[in-house]
Amino acid sequence: MATRNGTVVLLEDFMEEALTKAKLEIEKRRGTCDEHTAEIIAYGAVKYSILKTSNDKNVTFIWDDALSFDGDSGPYLQYSIARIFSLEKNCGELDFSDVDLGLLDSFEEVDLVIELSKMYDIVYVATETLSPHHIAKYLLNVTQKFSKFYQTKSVIHAETEKHKKARLYMVKAVKQVIMNCFRILGIEYLEVM
Repeated sequence: MATRNGTVVLLEDFMEEALTKAKLEIEKRRGTCDEHTAEIIAYGAVKYSILKTSNDKNVTFIWDDALSFDGDSGPYLQYSIARIFSLEKNCGELDFSDVDLGLLDSFEEVDLVIELSKMYDIVYVATETLSPHHIAKYLLNVTQKFSKFYQTKSVIHAETEKHKKARLYMVKAVKQVIMNCFRILGIEYLEVM
C-alpha cells in the first residue's frame, strides 16, 4: 500500500490478512492453532512491525518478516516471554529471601543485568520524543541478551541451588521488563506458545 499513490488497504482487511497468515504459520509449526492465539500473535506482529520503525522513516511491511518467529519480530518477542513462563513453571516455587545476586558474574549474566537497568532511561526518551521505536528496540535487545544467557547458563540445572535462585530471580526481572514493554507498546503476550 502507498497512500501517496492512492493505493490504500482498509485496516479491517489488513488485520484479517494478518490473522489468516498467523494461523497458517502457527499450524505449520504446531499442527493446530486456536483463534485466540492466532489473534494475539497476528496483532502483535503488526503492531511491533509498525512501532519498531522510527517516526521519521517509512514503514516497510513484509509479511514474512513480521510473522517470523526469529529475529526482529513480534512473534519472536512473544515466544521469548512464553519461554520464560515455561522456565519458571519447570523451576517451581523458590524462596528468594536469601538470594545472592553476587553469583551473577558471568559475561552473559552481567550483560543482561546492565541491559535491564536501562529501562527507565529508554522509556523516558521514548516518552519525551514520542518515539515508541526506542522501546521496541530495547525490547528486542533484552530478549536477545536473555536468549544468549539462556543458551549459555542453565537455570534449572545450575551448579548450585544458590546459582539457580539467583538466575531465576534475574529471569523474573527479565519477564517483568518484557511485560512492561509489551504493555507500553500495547502488545499482548501468551504464557504458552
